[in-house]
Amino acid sequence: MFVTGYAPIVDRSKDEVVGVVGVDFSFEYIENLLNRIRQLIIFTFLLIALLGTYILNRLVIDRSTALSIDYLTGLHSKRYHDARLNSLIRKSRFSGKPLSLMIIDVDSFKEINDEFGHNVGDETLKVAARKIKLYTRSTDICSRVGGDEFAIILPETDLERARLVGERIVERFKRDLSSTKKDGGPKITLSIGVAQWREGMSARDLNQLADVAMYRAKSKGRNGVFAHQHR
Repeated sequence: MFVTGYAPIVDRSKDEVVGVVGVDFSFEYIENLLNRIRQLIIFTFLLIALLGTYILNRLVIDRSTALSIDYLTGLHSKRYHDARLNSLIRKSRFSGKPLSLMIIDVDSFKEINDEFGHNVGDETLKVAARKIKLYTRSTDICSRVGGDEFAIILPETDLERARLVGERIVERFKRDLSSTKKDGGPKITLSIGVAQWREGMSARDLNQLADVAMYRAKSKGRNGVFAHQHR
């Protein structure tokens, strides 16, 4: 019924056994002890598994965020822009609702970098990104698609309405940042090109049309909007 162990008690100075000590353990006690140890081991492995799963999920989320968010401006990345544009084109093809795209370029950005330095250039892009996000709707998808180039996808928006949104962005941008040049900072203006998706167009076609429209806005004196009219 018991597991018993004994050990002598030795007087080291005389090298003599002066007594004996014994311990009795019941099998029931040992079984309960082993059960607790097993439970502790199982709990430890479960905890390690849960911790490993959490870490793996965080890595996946962080990687997904890194791929979809532009590190400098906090807007969506070009990768995200391309994926969403393709998705929304498929949706518009099915629903028949309009879809427009806006390409925005910071005017004379190279000159800003050359005159004020790359740190000011980076701050200029951050300011532009914040303002673009502020001036658009929550349903619009704002991305940085190049060095000083931004894109806005406008779901369920036709060309005329998208053009008005572009003009509002230019005017509010001009009003809010009119004091930067007076304070010794760079003069920041935007050129915007707008295009509307039509049946048969790919995402690449729509990007190209909006990009060409943006360069037309620059050729007309910058700091303005040009909308590509379909014939």
